[in-house]
Amino acid sequence: MVVKNIFYNYIGRIVSTVLPLVAIPIYIKGLGLELWGLISFISVLQGLLGIIDGGINQALTREISHSRSNTEKHKDLIILKYYEKYYFLFSTTVFLVLVATHSIIINQWINIGSLPSKYGIYAVLGAGAIFFFSFPGSVYRSYLVGKEEQYQLNVAIIIGQSIRHGGGMIAIYFTQSFILYILFQAIGAFFETFLRGYFCWHGKLSLRKHLSNDSNTIKKMNHFIIYTSVAVALGALIPNIDKIFIIKMLPIKDLGIYNIASIISLRILVLFYPITTAVFPAGTKYIGDRTEYKKFNLKYFGSLFAMVILMIFFVIFLLDDILKLWLNIDEITGKVLVITKILLIGTAFNALSQVGYSFWLNTKRTNRILIVNIISILIAIIVLPFTITKFGIIGATASWVLSNLIVMIASFEWIIKLQKRKNKNQTSLLKKHQ
Repeated sequence: MVVKNIFYNYIGRIVSTVLPLVAIPIYIKGLGLELWGLISFISVLQGLLGIIDGGINQALTREISHSRSNTEKHKDLIILKYYEKYYFLFSTTVFLVLVATHSIIINQWINIGSLPSKYGIYAVLGAGAIFFFSFPGSVYRSYLVGKEEQYQLNVAIIIGQSIRHGGGMIAIYFTQSFILYILFQAIGAFFETFLRGYFCWHGKLSLRKHLSNDSNTIKKMNHFIIYTSVAVALGALIPNIDKIFIIKMLPIKDLGIYNIASIISLRILVLFYPITTAVFPAGTKYIGDRTEYKKFNLKYFGSLFAMVILMIFFVIFLLDDILKLWLNIDEITGKVLVITKILLIGTAFNALSQVGYSFWLNTKRTNRILIVNIISILIAIIVLPFTITKFGIIGATASWVLSNLIVMIASFEWIIKLQKRKNKNQTSLLKKHQ
C-alpha cells in the first residue's frame, strides 16, 4: 500500500510541479516582469492566508489515520464533517476581509511600480477568490491522506492543476489578459476542491446526516489540533517571510525574479512529499514498538538522503543549462540561477528534517515544532532587513537557509530519543538475566 501510494503521489506531484514550471516563461513573456511580480504576490498571499491550515491538516491526517484502528464507529467521518464547516467559514471570512481591506494592502504593502493601481486591486481580490475556492479542499486532503486514498486525491490534483495552469497558459498566450489568468486559477481551485469533496463523501451522503458533531472524539482531539496548528503555522510562515520583506522593501518585479528561484526550490522540495505523505500515516503503526519505529525511521531517512544526493548532482551538472533553456530570458536568468542554488541548500536541510518532524507529530511533541519555528522566525526578522538592504534579493535567501538549518539540527532528536529507549530496554533485560 505504501509503495502504491508513493507512486500515485509522484504522478500527482510531477504534474503539479511541471505544469507551473512550463507556464512561467509564457506568463513572463506574455505579461512582463511587473505583472509576473503581481502573480508572484498572489501566490505569496495564498501562502500566508493558508498557513493556519498547515498544522490542522497534519493533525487531522494523524487522527483520521488513527481512526482505522479505533473502536468508535465512523470516527473519521465525524472528524471530517465537524472541520469541513469551519474550513468553509474561514475561507468566506478571509475573502470578505480582503474585499474590505484591499486598498490598505495596495497602498501600505505592495510596491507596484509603474503599473496602474487597478492591477493591484485585481491581484488582491483575485487572491481572495482563489483562496475562497481552494482552502476548503485542504480538509478533504487530510481525509484522503489519512485513509491512504492517494489515488483519488491525485486525480483531483491533476485535474485542478491542468485547469489552473493549462487554461492560464492558453489565456495569456492568446490574450495577454491578467484577469483571465486569475479566472482560470479560481476555476481550477473550485474543481479541485469539488472533486476532493466528492471522493470523500461518495457513497456516504446518507450516513452524513446521522453523524453527531458533539462527539467526545472532537473534544479529545481539539487541544492537540489547535496546539499543532499554531506550531506548524509558524513553520508555514518560514517559506514566505523572505517574500514579505521583498514586497515591502523592493520593486514588485524583484519579487517576480526571486519567486522563480523560490518556486524551483519549493517544487524540488515537493518531490520529497510523495514519500513523506505516504510514510507519515504508515509510521503511526510502529509508535508502540520503539525498535521497529527506529528501523522504519532509518529507512525513511535513507530514502530522503538518497534524494538529496540526486538533487546535488542535478544542481552541479544540469541546473545551469536547464535554466537557460527553460527561461530563455537573458535579463533574469543569471540572478535566478544564483538565488536558486542558495535556496536549494535550505531545501536540502528541510528535506532531511522530515523524519524528525514526523516523529514530533506522531509522538505529540508539538512543543518542539513551536519552539524551533519561533526561533527561526525571530532570526529571520532580525537578519532580513540587513541582508536585503546590503545584498538586495540575494540577501533574502538568508531566511530560508538559516531557518531550515535550525529545524534540521533540532529534528535529529528522534535518533537520540529512540536510541535512549533502546539502551534502557537492553539494560532492563540485562538486569533480569542477572
